[in-house]
Amino acid sequence: MSRYLLFDDVGHCLGAIDTDSDLILSANIPEGGAAIASSASPSDVYLKGGKVRNLPPRPGPWAVFDIAHDRWTDPRTASDVTAEEDAQTRAEAAAYLADTDWMVIRAAEGGKPVPDDITARRAAARAALSS
Repeated sequence: MSRYLLFDDVGHCLGAIDTDSDLILSANIPEGGAAIASSASPSDVYLKGGKVRNLPPRPGPWAVFDIAHDRWTDPRTASDVTAEEDAQTRAEAAAYLADTDWMVIRAAEGGKPVPDDITARRAAARAALSS
């Protein structure tokens, strides 16, 4: 049984097929695409110039590989990036508040007071959530 990687007409790897049947193989090749014998993982390669090439490390989940220029690109707009950064900041602030709530409860019930640095960081976290 031979393993073949299936590529579209641009060079994106669509998957793999294990077969020894030329009929089955040809029926699975996309129009304008190609099938290349290879044991590589379909998610790790692309096809350019008739050769299977390894993708470089992906810089982030947002990255889209540009086969024509052999590089990852960022399709996000500046407002997309800002929105993602804001969402991350809010998530971190909410997590910090949740992680330190027990200190506030302890202090409210007459226990040890909340340290000043924690109180300041909690205030900053609340401000980040309200902006």
